[in-house]
Amino acid sequence: MSSLLIDEPPLMVLPGLAKKIGLNEAIILQQIHYWTRDKRNVIDGHSWTYNSIPEWRKQFPFWSEVTIRRTLKSLEDMGLIVRRILSDNRFDATHWYAVNLNAVMWFDDRVDPIKMIAPSDQNDRVRSDQNDRTTNTENKTTTETRGGSDETFEQFWKQYPNKVAKTNAMKSWKKIKPDAELLAKILSGLSVANVSEGWTKDGGRFVPHASTWLNGRRWEDEISPVVQEVKPRFRGLK
Repeated sequence: MSSLLIDEPPLMVLPGLAKKIGLNEAIILQQIHYWTRDKRNVIDGHSWTYNSIPEWRKQFPFWSEVTIRRTLKSLEDMGLIVRRILSDNRFDATHWYAVNLNAVMWFDDRVDPIKMIAPSDQNDRVRSDQNDRTTNTENKTTTETRGGSDETFEQFWKQYPNKVAKTNAMKSWKKIKPDAELLAKILSGLSVANVSEGWTKDGGRFVPHASTWLNGRRWEDEISPVVQEVKPRFRGLK
């Protein structure tokens, strides 16, 4: 058997997900899902796995540690993964990771966004007292997914790459007053724009101000994301 052909469990990625969140992000997200599916470490409703950056690199030998750190941070910023220190030992700073399945559903075209609440910052929630926050979350679900609230704007702002003129962007957001359905469309359009050729070339110098992008309803643009091709050097799952 040729060493260039797969003869062991491969790394997997869905092209549709890669188009929406980026190829690197899709590969690592799938791998975290793989390691958490056995449900061995379930805390606060999440199934967790841990790895140091060098250990992650053993699974992704075609990437540098910098690329892995950047990709994990990107997934965290999009709310697709949750990162937490689970040990009670203050000297143990091991980072554990879990997939935020609610946030992943927002990128699934088969899901009706009206039936979902907007995904919040899961890292803040898991560090807080869950019982104290449950009532507040339930009471605010209806209002915070309507009318261009501060919370939904922050979800958009975390994903928008050109973080200048935030006040103007907030004004534009409140004019649009996106409900849950429109919010899903905006975030989906933004995820495609984030990996498009126009936004990724020259270090993102051509990314417009967020207010300009919102006022022009640019999430409705029909653009083709650039998906970076990974050289076939997969070693498979360990």
